Amino acid sequence: MNHQSMSSPYLTYEEYKAFGFEEFDTEMLDEFPRFLNRASHVLDWLTRKFYWFTDLENDIWWRKDAFKRAVGVQIEYFLELDGFTTESLNSAPQTQQIGRTKIGVASKADAQGALLEKELASPDVHIHLEGTGLLNRGLG
Repeated sequence: MNHQSMSSPYLTYEEYKAFGFEEFDTEMLDEFPRFLNRASHVLDWLTRKFYWFTDLENDIWWRKDAFKRAVGVQIEYFLELDGFTTESLNSAPQTQQIGRTKIGVASKADAQGALLEKELASPDVHIHLEGTGLLNRGLG
């Protein structure tokens, strides 16, 4: 078994920057491996651990590029939402009140008024993985 994420990361910080993703502040730079690890888990889940059994660096260039961009998108999503789990992404309070000042956070709701939860995987990941075969759920 190859298990890519154990041997080498799916994306280096240099590649992340080269793709044009939001750079980490100097004090946050040490957190990049943690964000990468969590994003890699999500991508492994979405792709049925494809790169556990296929060497990413020797894969077809356009699929490798799409996958690396998807990892970057997932890292940026975690950064923007400040969380790594479904619970942390959805547990932010809708309103805060200090004294007589009340601040509300906009949220999305369905037609029945139920709050819609944020997904663990960034919806933008699918933009990069669509058409690569990595999202295939057919029989192997």
